[in-house]
Amino acid sequence: MRMVSDLRRAHPGMAILYADQYSPVAAIVRSPRQYGFGDKPLVACCGGSGTYNFTLTTFCGVPGVAACADPSKYVSWDGIHMTDAANRNVAGAVLRSTVLRQPLDKLELASS
Repeated sequence: MRMVSDLRRAHPGMAILYADQYSPVAAIVRSPRQYGFGDKPLVACCGGSGTYNFTLTTFCGVPGVAACADPSKYVSWDGIHMTDAANRNVAGAVLRSTVLRQPLDKLELASS
C-alpha cells in the first residue's frame, strides 16, 4: 500500500485505486463449492488434455476441441482465461472489498 500512497501523492488530481484480484481467486480454488464451482477448480472448461485439460498446442475453437457442458461450474475457461462466472465472482469481491480504500461514489471522474 505504500506504493499506492506514493502514487497518490505524486498525482494528487488522479483517483488511484488498488484492488486485490488474487485473494478472491485463491479463495475459489481453496473452496470451489462454496462459490458454486465444481470440485476441480484448476481444470479448464475447454482445452486439450491432461490433468488440467490444458496443453499449449490445443486451444478452444480448434476442430476436435470441445467445451464443457456448463462453463459456470468452471473457474478456468481455457487454462489461461477465467470463465464469466469466475470473473463475476472476482469483480464482486473487488467491488465489495475495503481494499479500494476510497469510496467509488466520492471519486471525481474527468469529463471528456
